Parts: sequence; structure tokens; C-alpha cells
Amino acid sequence: MFEKLKYPFSHFESTEILIVFLLLVAYHLVLIGVIRVSVRASASARGRIVAERDKFKQALESREAAWRDREDELRRILTLEKEREVLQLKAEYDSYVNLLEEKLMTSKSREQCTS
Repeated sequence: MFEKLKYPFSHFESTEILIVFLLLVAYHLVLIGVIRVSVRASASARGRIVAERDKFKQALESREAAWRDREDELRRILTLEKEREVLQLKAEYDSYVNLLEEKLMTSKSREQCTS
């Protein structure tokens, strides 16, 4: 195998072969450097994207919590208003019943007086 490569290399001087070898090594080092930089950049971009996603999720969760709190507050207000209305209706009913009882008592007492 080495004999087959000996003939083509015999046409070049040893410094030319060394320059080609050094350029090949430099090419591979540059390639490795570019790959490293691209991997670091993608890891950095991924980190930023994950941080942005987490921030968005947190904002969404806080918005949902605020909506739930607001919904609970509105339910509480509605419940209080319903209770007030019920109490008002009960009071009106009781006053009406009392008025009817008074009228009934006065009519009974008139009947008793006239009889």
C-alpha cells in the first residue's frame, strides 16, 4: 500500500507535502471550531427559548389565577346579592302577612263588636 503512495508523493518535495498536511489539519480544526460554535449557539438559543416559554407559562398561569380569583369574587358578590334579595322578599312577605293578620284581627274585632 505504501509503495502505491510512494510514486505520487515522489513528485512533491517534502515541504510541499508538509504544507498540504498542515492545511488539511487546519481545515479540520476550523471545521471543528465551526461545529463547536454552532452547537454552543444552538444550546444558547434553546436556553433562551426555554426561558421565554417558562416566562410565558408563568404569565399564563398568573392570568388564569387572576381570572379564577375574579370569578370567585363575582360568584361571592352574586351570592350576597341573591341573599339580600331573598331577605328583602322575606321581609316584604312577612310585613304583608302581618298586615293581613292585622286586617283579619280588626275585621274579627268589628264582627265581635257588632254581634
